[in-house]
Amino acid sequence: MKTGETGRWRPRQRQRPKKKHTEVSLGRWVLGNSEVASTGIALQNILDARSIAITDDGRGVAQELAKALGSHARVVSETPADADAVIFLGGLKKFKDGEAAAAVNREAFLAAKSFSSNLPEDGGVFVTVQDTGGAFGLTSAPVGVSAWASGLPGLIKTAYREWPQTAVKAIDIEMGKRSAKAVAAALLEELHFGGSALEVGLAQDGTRREPVLEMQQHRADGKKSAGLAPGSVVLVSGGARGVTASTLIEWSRELKLRFVLLGRTSQKKEPLETQGAATDAEIKKALLQKALAAGEKVTPKDLMAASKKILAEREIAATLAAIEANGSDAAYYPVDVQDAVSVSHALETVRKKWGPVAAIVHGAGTLEDKLIADKTPEMFDFVFNTKVSGLRALLTATESDPIEAIVLFSSVAGRYGNVGQSDYAMANEVLNKLAREEAKRRKSCLVRSLNWGPWDGGMVTPALRGHFEKLGVALIGLDAGARFMVEELNERSLDDIEVVIGGNTIEPDMSAREGQAERVYDIIVDPAKYGMLESHKIRGKVVVPFVLALDWFQRIAGPAGLSDIQMLKGISGDCKRLRLIVRGETLQLQSVDGTPHYRAVMGPAETDKRIAAPTGLQPSGIKDAYKGKLLFHGPAFHVIASELQISEDALSAELKAPKPAHWKHSRVVTPAAFLDGGLQMGILLGAHVIGKRVLPTRAGQFILYTREIPERVTCSLRVNKKNDSGLVYDVLLSSNDGTPVAAALAVEATAVPNEPSVSLLPRGKVGAK
Repeated sequence: MKTGETGRWRPRQRQRPKKKHTEVSLGRWVLGNSEVASTGIALQNILDARSIAITDDGRGVAQELAKALGSHARVVSETPADADAVIFLGGLKKFKDGEAAAAVNREAFLAAKSFSSNLPEDGGVFVTVQDTGGAFGLTSAPVGVSAWASGLPGLIKTAYREWPQTAVKAIDIEMGKRSAKAVAAALLEELHFGGSALEVGLAQDGTRREPVLEMQQHRADGKKSAGLAPGSVVLVSGGARGVTASTLIEWSRELKLRFVLLGRTSQKKEPLETQGAATDAEIKKALLQKALAAGEKVTPKDLMAASKKILAEREIAATLAAIEANGSDAAYYPVDVQDAVSVSHALETVRKKWGPVAAIVHGAGTLEDKLIADKTPEMFDFVFNTKVSGLRALLTATESDPIEAIVLFSSVAGRYGNVGQSDYAMANEVLNKLAREEAKRRKSCLVRSLNWGPWDGGMVTPALRGHFEKLGVALIGLDAGARFMVEELNERSLDDIEVVIGGNTIEPDMSAREGQAERVYDIIVDPAKYGMLESHKIRGKVVVPFVLALDWFQRIAGPAGLSDIQMLKGISGDCKRLRLIVRGETLQLQSVDGTPHYRAVMGPAETDKRIAAPTGLQPSGIKDAYKGKLLFHGPAFHVIASELQISEDALSAELKAPKPAHWKHSRVVTPAAFLDGGLQMGILLGAHVIGKRVLPTRAGQFILYTREIPERVTCSLRVNKKNDSGLVYDVLLSSNDGTPVAAALAVEATAVPNEPSVSLLPRGKVGAK
């Protein structure tokens, strides 16, 4: 420091703050999609909605959907106060350009805001529908200007967190060449049988997809810095301050580049009186003393604004100095990043001095956290447009430049939603999908939309930091995050567009919702979906099989597994609707009138648990199990396909998948037909072991080892306990090579009362009593 400058603030290379938290290694997840069958369970609350408002899409889908939903549905231009279900079809409109498409995000927000002001007692339903190819842009096909309307899932995922009782869903349906009636029918199918999945893509060919994350660490064998040459010009929004600045400083160490930084803060010479002040308090004190000396009145608000501006200007100067200290060039232009004309004017100067732009980094962003109900349209515009209009301006201003890399700073708020951040989540979702469109358009350009988890710095306040710590979400350290972006630019793959970055916990639990004591699901027992029921009659009456109840439970339990599955009261075939209640870990299947039929407990999965198949079995001579009178099952359940192998307390046979015609619409997630085959063999085992007809009433545990179900399995049963009133046995399903497929353990089968004794084998045959 030169003589005479003691106490004067001078820009210097930015120093990393001392770490207050343990820095963690960062995880990297890439967004893709997976084909997923619908669950066969209705979206919560939709069947009981009495005022369904469907916004007009202008293409006839709203009118057709209203007809399909019945007299309680109507087409509206604005969300009415009495609606207990809203289906927003604005994303299906035909858009003349990206600006018109982007405006739909605001329309959806206003519809949600209106709905939230008068939420129904049961929470109601809020659904958004868009057409971005039926897969949220996750296929290779371009979706055009509709990508600008891609923020709707961000709204849904935020609403999911803010409205714990409300059923919400974002649907991307590919209209293609289908009629409005066909599109409406596909939407109705998803509402009635698609379950509670938050994001569902419906392609024209009937494929149903859901977004999935796959962990993929950096391969780090690509071109350094996306192949940029030394001296390349990098256009950056929001990079002069905050976390984006940290990444640029790190990048400037890797390669000598020319950074053009755009920001809202204007740069003026700092008042002499504050140049010796280091902290916010010291700056305010100096400004106050200056005002008093001049006889000026100044308010605390004025002091706060002035100090904030001085600190921002200093931070900009420090960033520029740090980049230049690393051997790169840097220039700052105070422009509104949303104004393409202003950005273009700034770039005219840059091109004359340094040449064309080779890379874009869009890091500009801001927050105005408020619940959907409390957020004003002005707040929404400010947050949303900073991201979305800002990107439009950058792309417009550089459309003639040879762009080799585009990096967008997005957020996990877009991937998962966040309380108070509907606008921010929607804006980041738009960025994610626009990144995909740019990658499809620019085949050799490296494009990334980096969905950052929370940083330990930037817009994460101490209060937010405490919130994340309670959730167990590790914050991204400035050093780790900055280094991560540099490594991302060295990544070889051009296909990893949407990348989610975070610490030890990045994916929140989206199954349980705060404030929700129970979850209620409805099941429509449609004969067209469950054609196999005609083959499951007892004394001439259709009875819903035990395995179907188990399958419905499994659809809710997912990977958690099931235990203590009980039949409380059989379900007759004339039951058209069932209700599945989730209270904590307990599942209950009941009639709409509240009559309980089945109950189970979620967990444990125990997929590492192995069950030994019985040995020492011999041929029974029974080559067709359905010829006798012991089994009542019709053709849809005729799965026992080999001669029974038998011993004193065990049975085994090969099972073959039934004809798909009976099961193709049922959407089972378990090998339900094979499990029923196991229970059929339990009836035969009961006749063999205790000489009575038995029916299953309980299972201690169900384990699903794999969702890849082969066409043939071996089914083995072994008795654990027996007495005159019934028996307890295990069922094991395994593939031809012995790999376990599924198991039902401790199945309790009770003897049917008032029936004569029965026998599986004539006396003297193998295994006969």
